[in-house]
Parts: sequence; structure tokens; C-alpha cells
Amino acid sequence: MHDGWESSLIEGILSSILREQANLRHDGPTWIVLDGDIDPLWIESLNTVMDDNKVLTLASNERVALTSSMRLLFETHHLRTATPATVSRAGILYVNPQDLGWNPYVASWIDRRRHQSEKANLTILFDKYIPVCLEKLRTSFKSITSVPESSLVQTICTLLECLLTPENVPSDSPKEAYELYFVFACVWAFGGTLLRDQLSDYQADFSRWWHKEMKSVKFPSQGTIFDYYLDHKTKKFLPWTDKVPPLTMDVDLPLKTLLVHTPETTRLRYFTELLLEKGKPLMLVGNAGVGKTVFLSNTMASLSEDYIVSRVPFNYYTTSAMLQRILEKPLEKKAGRNYGPRGNKKLVYFIDDLNMPEVDCYGTVQPHALLRQHIDYGHWYDRQKVMLKEIRSCQYVACMNPMVGSFSINPRLQATIAFHRMMAESFVPTAIKFHYIFNLRDLSNIFQGADNSVLVQQPLIYCHFAHGEKDPCYMPVKDWEGLKAILREMVDNYNELHSAMHLVLFEDAMQHVCRISRILRTPQGHALLVGVGGSGKQSLSRLAAYICSLEVFQITLTEGYGTQELRVDLANLCIRTGAKNMPTVFLLTDAHVLDESFLVLINDLLASGD
Repeated sequence: MHDGWESSLIEGILSSILREQANLRHDGPTWIVLDGDIDPLWIESLNTVMDDNKVLTLASNERVALTSSMRLLFETHHLRTATPATVSRAGILYVNPQDLGWNPYVASWIDRRRHQSEKANLTILFDKYIPVCLEKLRTSFKSITSVPESSLVQTICTLLECLLTPENVPSDSPKEAYELYFVFACVWAFGGTLLRDQLSDYQADFSRWWHKEMKSVKFPSQGTIFDYYLDHKTKKFLPWTDKVPPLTMDVDLPLKTLLVHTPETTRLRYFTELLLEKGKPLMLVGNAGVGKTVFLSNTMASLSEDYIVSRVPFNYYTTSAMLQRILEKPLEKKAGRNYGPRGNKKLVYFIDDLNMPEVDCYGTVQPHALLRQHIDYGHWYDRQKVMLKEIRSCQYVACMNPMVGSFSINPRLQATIAFHRMMAESFVPTAIKFHYIFNLRDLSNIFQGADNSVLVQQPLIYCHFAHGEKDPCYMPVKDWEGLKAILREMVDNYNELHSAMHLVLFEDAMQHVCRISRILRTPQGHALLVGVGGSGKQSLSRLAAYICSLEVFQITLTEGYGTQELRVDLANLCIRTGAKNMPTVFLLTDAHVLDESFLVLINDLLASGD
């Protein structure tokens, strides 16, 4: 079986499969299934295979003749990129999702359940709830991202697999016990992806509709149906607030790593751990800065030692070949063609920005096709040896920013959210001030280490050197003259050790030095300085780095400098800062960015440190 996800592999993989099958001698039919999008670059090579000749001609002029019992079966989503020559050589069978419906998948899933009573009860419940809910979703509600109806039904089955355990529902349980868990799974499968933003709350609308129409299982009347979980012991719906853990704060940890648990994060964590335990893939969807990455990092950091977590950041230039190299790094060879994480551990791939890779001219996202091949079939191919690799004990957790809607935040943060909304409404992005895009992550960076009691003083400038270098506390500046005297002394000290900088310390320049030094002293602090050439961005950055006792590192451009040379420089920078323990500022100017692919490496470095 082959997944057509990269044209450069077709000659190696498909030709070897055809040759292998042609050399087998048996009377039965042989089906070679090609699952994936049709790409005209490789499908044209199969025209002679699909016509009366039944011969594959390779670039080496080798001819592989198919036997009379061999057939090709293409399983594709659409025929937009298929050529007339291909279509005319194949019999086309269109499987209409409306005609097929969700029943075949559900019937197959129910048939795999163990007990006959469970099968009978589940069949009744699917017929009772699914058609009504799907019809209502089609006509009345909007989801945060497009989800096919078949995927919603599969989600219900997945949640039921996690919930219908012998401990929760013994084999002799009545129909009412199954209905409790079915309703809980149904509510979250259908309602968990509904959009909530400033203009509309489809989850609340869904909750009101459910209270009105579904009377068999009673939810508490306060709040919405999403405010409650099903307690396994009492078989009652209890509020998520009961499961919120108390806040424990380590003052030595950076603010970025702190996660304040709310009912929202508690229920997300409940389902995340539920799906992780069963080895099911999952994805969180939400706008930038709502805490997807922090939440998943916190959740996976609390996993047992049986799990290994590998971070996989996506970007526009991520290809299936690059992704496969990253995915294979933590794997080791087991018996035969089996591969998996070391020992008996389970490997969790944490994929950030899932929707970032480029869509090629034929509508295929190569990294997504590789992930789908692994999730559907449990394997991929070795790109050098053209051999099948069975990948075991691995699962995926992903984040995606759909650029629409927003996840809700717990009411205890309403004051901060109100300020955030006021900022977003007052400081709107324009052609000149395009960086006015604020989220809660930006607010946390602003208030980290600040003393709220003095936020109304003038001048409203903070720095770590307000009282001189000997007292590095983040304090407000008393007056401009005092700050200017301190900075003038630091400039003189800098000029004694480095090439002289003749800086004019006017108010804006002093403010920028304070801001840059603030960012450099913040854990994982990175700055983007925007301004016309010659406005002093580099000079102020060098002064701020000197104030913070940081070395400055810049790349040196030479003839033929490219991505590989940048990788070497970044590796040397990591050795310098990590192995040699030399705190360093990497100063990259627009003149250093010879190709936009340079920024991809910088983005990966900022996102994951790799």
C-alpha cells in the first residue's frame, strides 16, 4: 500500500511495489491501493500501466510488466488535478457522503464491542441522538473550524471507548447507565467545537437547545451543560469547579511557565488526559496567546515517566521530508521493520501551528499527508532504502490557530480581559502601527515583575538600573535627569571596552534603552525593533545588552552565505551560550536576512529552542 504524498518518492516506492507484486506467482487478484491526492506529476507515469499495455516504464528505461491479476485502486478526495488521460483509463466511483452517512462507521464500531447488551443499547442511543443533533448543527450553529459530520461521530465513538470501561459501566448495566455516558460524550463531541466570541456564543445556544429538547438525562439547571462533568462513582453531573486544583506558585519560576487552573483548563485537561491514556490523537484550536502551548506543555510535563514528549514546530517551509526526519529522531529500531521510542515508553509528538505548512499547487499539504498516513496505517517509508517502517507506541497532540473566534477565559480574569479588550479596541492595527495586535500573552509580559501601586507615577518608565548598576531591581525612574546621568555613565563605560558610540540621549532613546533591557532581562525575552534605517536600533540594543551584562553575537555575511551557513552559526551560538555558559544577545538586522527562509530557522529557535 502506498500513500501518494510526495512525487519524488513515487519512482522508488511505487516501482518497487509493482515489481515485487509482478514477480509473485499466485492465482488470486492483487490490489495496489494508492491513498492520497492525485498529483499530475506522477499520475502521468501510470498512463501506460492503466491502458492495454499494462507496462510501467521507468526513467532508467526498465519496463515492469503487470500480471493480468494486478489492479490499481485510487482512493482520493477529489479529481480536480486529474488529467483527462487518467480519468479515461479508470472506472470512477463517487462515494457520496450524504448517501453513505455515518451508519456504516458506527455499525462497524459497535460490532467490535464485546458484550451483546452493550451493542444493543448503543445502537438504540445512536439512532436516538445522532440524527437530531447533526440536523441542528447543520442549520443553527457554527464551529470554530470546519469539522465533517463523520468526524464528529468518530469523536463520539472515541470518547465512548475512553469512558465505557468495565469499571465505569459493568457488562450487566442497564440502558440508563449507558445513556449517561453517551449523553456526556455527545455533548462534548458536538458542542466542544462550537464558536464562542464577543458577538455570539453558540455553546450557550446549544446548551439551551439541549435543555429544551433532550429530557431523558437531566443536567443541573444552573449555567450550561458544559459546566458539568459526569462523576464515575455517583453517576451524577457535578460542576467542573469542584475539580479545579488549588494554585501553587513557585516564585523562582518565570511567569510564562505559570498556569492558573480554571474550570476551562480543568475540563480541557480532563479530556486531554483521557485521550492520551487511550493513545488517541487530539488537537486544540484557538487564537494566538490564549494559552494552548502553555496548557499542553503543562499537561504533558505532568505525565508519568512512561511517556516521552517530542516537540515538532511547524512553519510555512515544513515539508514531509523535513517532518519525517524530525519524527524519526526519538525512534529506535525494534524487531524486524518495527520502530518505536526507547524501551517500553510511549512517545507523544506535540505539533505546534499545525496549519502553517504551505499548500502546494495541487491542493496537498505534504506534512499533513504524512501524518495521516501514519495515523491511518501506522507506517511510513524509509526514503533511502525504500522500505516500510512500522511506527509503534506513538501518538499526536496538536495546536492550531484558525484566526477566527477565541477560547473563553474564566471569570476570575475578567478584569484583565476587560483591559485586554479595551486595548484591542483603542489600539487598532493600521498601516503604520501594524504591530497593534494584543493578546493575553502580551499583557503578561507587560506586568511581569511590575509593582501595580506605582503605575500612575510620571515619568512612567521602569528599568533594572533606576538606582544604578549595583541595585538591579525593577523599579520606576524618578526623573529624566537621574536616568540620563546613569545612562551617560554606562555609555562611557561601554566606550572604554568597545568601539565608541556617540549617542545623544534624548527622552525617546532613553525610553527605548529601558524597554530593550527590560525585555533582555525577562526569561525567554525576545524583541523586534521596527524603525527606519539609521534610527539607532543597533546602538541602543548594544547598550542595553552591555547594561544587562550580555555579549552580542552577529552573523558575518560572506559570498554564498545561505541557510546551511546560518545553521552552523546558530549551532555555534548554542554551544557558546549553553556549553560555555556565556549569556549572549543574538542581534539580527534586516540586512542579514538574505532569504526569508532565514526567518523560519529563527522562528523554530524561538518556538522550541531547536
